[in-house]
This record gives sequence, C-alpha cells and structure tokens, in this order.
Amino acid sequence: MADNYLEKKMEEHLSHRPSTAPAPRRDQGLYYPLKPLRILIVARNRRHLNQYVAPLTTHRHRIAIINTLPAPQTDLPHNHGTRYYPLPQPTPDQPQSDTPQPKPGTPQNDTTATSPNTTTGTPQIDRILTSLIQAWRDIDALIMLDPTPAIATHIAQHAATRPYPNDWGTPTILVTDHTLTRLTPTALTETAKTIHTPTATNHPTLTDIPNHPAAAHIPYLLLRTSSTIHQITLH
Repeated sequence: MADNYLEKKMEEHLSHRPSTAPAPRRDQGLYYPLKPLRILIVARNRRHLNQYVAPLTTHRHRIAIINTLPAPQTDLPHNHGTRYYPLPQPTPDQPQSDTPQPKPGTPQNDTTATSPNTTTGTPQIDRILTSLIQAWRDIDALIMLDPTPAIATHIAQHAATRPYPNDWGTPTILVTDHTLTRLTPTALTETAKTIHTPTATNHPTLTDIPNHPAAAHIPYLLLRTSSTIHQITLH
C-alpha cells in the first residue's frame, strides 16, 4: 500500500516538471496579444470597404467607420458588426459649413442604416468622434483610406491631451495606391496640416476597387512590433 502511495506521488511530481520536448511550432499568422483593438477607419465616397474590415474583425477588433456613403451602398455585409457613421458630402449648392448642425449621424450598427440630412462640417465630425471616444474611452489605431484633415486633427489632439499615452501607441495608417505610411500621433499633427480633402478635380490617391493590394498589409502595420516600420511601398 505504501509502495503504491509513493509511486503515485512520484508520478504526480514528475508530471509537474517542465518538459524538455521542443514546443510545438505555431502556425504562421498575425497575432494581436492581450486585447482587441479599437480601430477607426476613415473613408470618403468609398464602396469597397469589406476588404479592409474583414481581416480585422477576424481578430475580434472593434471597428468604427466614417464614410460619406451610407452602409447599404457599400459592400459591407448586412451584419457587418461595425459602428458605422455616414457623413454625407456637401452638394454644390450647399457648401461645407463649420456652423453647428443638428444632431450628428447616428452610428449604423449592424442593420441600422439611416443617412442624416446634414452638411459635412468640422463640428459634425467633432461630435461623431466625441461620441465614439465616449463609447470606447479611446481609439487604439486610425486607418485613413481617404485624407480628412478634421479627423486627423481631432485624433491627434485627443492623443495629446490624454493624461497617459495609449498603450498601443495610437498609430495612424495612411493608405494610397503605392504606399502605406505609419504615423505616430505627433507626426499625425504635422501631417494633418498638409492634408487636403479630395475634390472633384483632386481624386483620392487610393483607388476604390475590390481586392486592393494595400488591404493585405494594413493588419501587419497595425502590430505594435511594427512600430519601427514607417512605410511600405507597393509594387
């Protein structure tokens, strides 16, 4: 009886010893440790959004989108699961205004799809971003598919006024047909001064097509381990 007891105790002891066998090799892929990220995607008159959203929601990141088209006019699935803020472009006879407007666009969560009859002004953008930050408490990363100075300035100012820095660094990814550029909040402040909103004569620098090569590189640049990489050139 005593022998069986000692043998059992020895087996338990050996079972808790660290294994000398090599650790199994992990599958190749992108890993976002510790927490899902809160990511804001900024677009203007862009229909092909799902190629940018789907790889991020696969990793359970929380996604918000500001776009000048309502969600039903994009290729996002019906149950896209993002916080979607439609921001209509001003019409030729209704120029962009900085005067306060009625209530901002309601986020189009999943099946909700309403388009506010308001102009695109800085106050409206500020209200949307203030509402988003109140809901999320912070924004971990910004993906700018189309340059929007008011949003870049707001995010940079928010990062600068926080009592402590965001633990992910709040990187901004500027995307064009030929390059992806990763900016820190400080660099974003300077870049926001030179960003020009696209107009009818100044076309966006990122072509709105499905399966764009840039989409595959964005998740990699969002990694904290990619903070030393400032730009990726697409060939």
